[in-house]
Amino acid sequence: MPTKPTVKIAYVAATVLLLLLIGAIVFHQLENWSFIDALYFSSATLTTVGYGDIVPKTDAAKVFAIFYMFFGISVVLYSLGIIGEYYVRTKMENSIAYKKMTNIIDELETSKKAAATRKLLLGHLKIKTRKKN
Repeated sequence: MPTKPTVKIAYVAATVLLLLLIGAIVFHQLENWSFIDALYFSSATLTTVGYGDIVPKTDAAKVFAIFYMFFGISVVLYSLGIIGEYYVRTKMENSIAYKKMTNIIDELETSKKAAATRKLLLGHLKIKTRKKN
């Protein structure tokens, strides 16, 4: 069973929040930053802002930052893609043209005259495309 889009959005949002929390905890431990500073650095890193006002000083934190950046930014971009897909799909499904198209498809699939209707529709589409060329 496919996952509902809203559930997917909840999963990716939870994943991003968890990633921010993990980054904040690790930087808090490795750099002895306050938790707020570590959370600030983690969010600036994942959003690719990178102000540069707080930077890791220890080698361990620098190595972690490298992997955190590659993995974290990938997760954030994937999450934005999921949210964007949901937005576009919702807009499309709410459009009048989409509703008309799905009604036509449903009628073609359930009608006993479906074969004849399909043939007529395909013939019409071929005529329309020939006129364009």
